[in-house]
Amino acid sequence: MATRLARMAHELYDLLRLLDDEAFLYRVDRSPPDAVTISLILSDERLEITVADDGTTHFVRFTGDDNIGDASAAVARVYQTLRKSDGADDQP
Repeated sequence: MATRLARMAHELYDLLRLLDDEAFLYRVDRSPPDAVTISLILSDERLEITVADDGTTHFVRFTGDDNIGDASAAVARVYQTLRKSDGADDQP
C-alpha cells in the first residue's frame, strides 16, 4: 500500500488533481511512450501539457480568435505537401 501511495505523489497526479479541482475538461494521451500529454481548451486557447515519467513537465500554448480563414485551401495545401513528401506524385 505504501508503494502505491508513493507513486500517487508524482507531478502528473498533482496536475490532474488541480485540473479536477478547478473543473477543467481535459483529454489524456499517452504520447510519447515515456510521457503523458494532457490537452485542455480554454475560451480562446488550447494548452498541451506533457509530463514525463521522471516528472519533467513541458507545455505548449496555442492561442487564436477562432477565425480559421479559408480552411479548405489550407487543408488542400497540407494534403499536397504530404503527398509530395510521400512520393505519391511520382507515380504515372
